[in-house]
Parts: sequence; C-alpha cells; structure tokens
Amino acid sequence: MKPGGMRSAAPGALDATPALCGALGGRQVHSHWSGVDVSRRPKLTSQQLDQVAHRVTAVAHAEVEGLSRPDLSAEYCKTMQQQMGSPSLEYRHQDGMNYTRIWDDVIVGSCVQTPGDVDWLVEKEGVSTIVCLQEDKDCEYWDLDLAAIKDCCTSRGDVKHLHLPIRDFDPQSLRQRLPKIVAEFSRQHERVGGAIYIHCTAGLGRAPAAAIAYMYWCKGWKLKDAVDYLVARRPCGPKIFAIREATADVLYWSSRKEVQISVVAPDNTEVVQVAGLDIGWGSTLTMDFDPATQRYVTRRLLSPGRFQFKFVMDGNWWCSADYPAHHDGPNRNNYIEVTLDSDSAAAVDRLVSEEGVMTLEESWRMVEAMQRL
Repeated sequence: MKPGGMRSAAPGALDATPALCGALGGRQVHSHWSGVDVSRRPKLTSQQLDQVAHRVTAVAHAEVEGLSRPDLSAEYCKTMQQQMGSPSLEYRHQDGMNYTRIWDDVIVGSCVQTPGDVDWLVEKEGVSTIVCLQEDKDCEYWDLDLAAIKDCCTSRGDVKHLHLPIRDFDPQSLRQRLPKIVAEFSRQHERVGGAIYIHCTAGLGRAPAAAIAYMYWCKGWKLKDAVDYLVARRPCGPKIFAIREATADVLYWSSRKEVQISVVAPDNTEVVQVAGLDIGWGSTLTMDFDPATQRYVTRRLLSPGRFQFKFVMDGNWWCSADYPAHHDGPNRNNYIEVTLDSDSAAAVDRLVSEEGVMTLEESWRMVEAMQRL
C-alpha cells in the first residue's frame, strides 16, 4: 500500500494547526488541511465567509468567558503526556478533527465530533467504515453526542459505525480488547472496501495501536516496520508492548497458567480488591480472606507475559512490597511475570521482544484467528 496525503509536523510533535472555523452548514472545516493541497479546500460563498467570521468571534468570546473553567484539552494533554511519557504530544479538541491517511485505505485520527464530521469523511475521504475506540465516559468528557453520530451513519447507509471501546491509557485493556476489535473491523473492511477511519480521542494512542495491529496481524507487515511507517507519518505514542503481548495471547492461548496473588491487609480493613492483571484498571476483583495464611487471595488464569496490578483496600490504591514494582508513567504498580514451562516459551519470548517477528506459520495462524474471533 502507498501512503496517502500527509500532514506536515515537526519531528516528535503532532501538527495541531487550528481549524478555520466551526460548522458550515453541518460540515466542519478540519485542521487536517495543514500541509495538504489547497485545491482540496471547499470554495466558500460570501454567506459562508460571514458564518466563518461569526463563528470565530463567538469562539473568541467563549474562550475569554471560559477562562475560569478547567480547560478540557489542557487537562487531557497533561494526562496524556504523563501516561505516554512524551511531552511533545498535543491534542486540541476545539480545533476539530485531525487525521492522517497512513495507507491508501487506512486513516488514523482524532474523534468524530459531529454528524457533519461523518459527512466530511464519507464525501471527502471515501470512508466506508468508522471505528470508534472511545468509551462512553470519553464521549461524556468531551460532550460528544455519539447517538447522533451513529444515527447519521445509519441514515446515510453508505458508512458503517463500529463502537469498539478500549479504556484510555490502559495497556492491559488494549492487550485484552485488541484482537477481537481488529478481527471485527477487518472483516467489515474487507467486506465493503473503501477507506476505514480508526479513531480514539486524540488519535495518538489506541487508534494508531489498532491500525498497527491490523497491518501486523492481517496484512503481513512486520511489527517494527508497521510501527516505523505509521509513526513517521503521524507522531504518536501507541503501547507497542501491548500489541506484542496480544499476539502471544492469540497464538499461545492454551499456554495459560493459574497464578495466585495475595496480600496482608491492615487491621479493620473491610474490602480488599485487586485491579489490573487481565481485567484492566477500570475493573476490580474482590479478594477472599484465607484464615490459614491470614492473607487475602485471588487466583487468575493468565497468558504468558507481564501483568501490572495494584491492590485496592477500602477504596485506597496500594502498591505492595511483596511483589516487584515499576513506574508506568506517573504511577508505581506491582507486576507479575507469567512464564512457560513448555516448548512455547521460546516462541513467546520472541514474540514479545522488541522485534516481535512472527514466523510464516504463526502469521497464517494469526490470519485464521482474525477470521475466527
């Protein structure tokens, strides 16, 4: 596949040139115009230019009046930069969609904000499938009307909307959810053709990870090549190790092992839970008290790899000295390594290494798995 239109950006930083205006007859003028042929811009009538001027003035007043409110984009960027470990990444929601055509039929970008964005993607970019990786709470944070966006896709009839949520900034959720998500949107994409638009919130974490996994698992690309190709065109910070671990999960699912996690709780503690592991940071498991050991215990069947976790005691998150710990962004988490006793250990070690190269036989098995999941 050949790269499509590229946006100009400084190395290591996303080009976030502000959009010209807000809605023009239901269609947004998007910030992805930066660095592309101006002939692709719509011709504006004098009435539309008046709308532009009115909108710019309204936005300016709104920004001045809203200085006392938390700036959603600034707060989100602060969290994103901490979690991704990259202070150069930036997202300005108020500028509208920004996106990059990575391959001829794969576009990675920020969230669809209005039904007008759907019209733009279909009519200007040839999109036939929109994959939304945002959770409902992401949409609530940005005050997005996801129902209206879905209704627009349904009423048009020429674009399919797939809502396949992954928890933001949660590599375990990415690892757990990615195989079935890629399997679902790849089947849809292969069936209808056209271009696929994959988005999360900023288009810098979950969405590029999904696009990379699609090229790795379904299109025969080596993982490193897919990462290098995408990041060169859209600077971003996807959790690549989660893709490696998800690959091993799919190919060596039968190699799971039962693992026990336990902890001593302070006196008078009422509820002891654990978060992370294979359930992600958005969920918790209540642990059982073992009178014989005086510890709270839970057991899980886990695939090979490293699993981060943290204990939650009466609502307070706690890192235990009984297990190794490391920093993931600003957070210090416990972790456990699940190893194999079988001949599969060498294969899994290879797959989760930085190269992450599948053998030809594994590639065929992965393609079959994508059709089956």
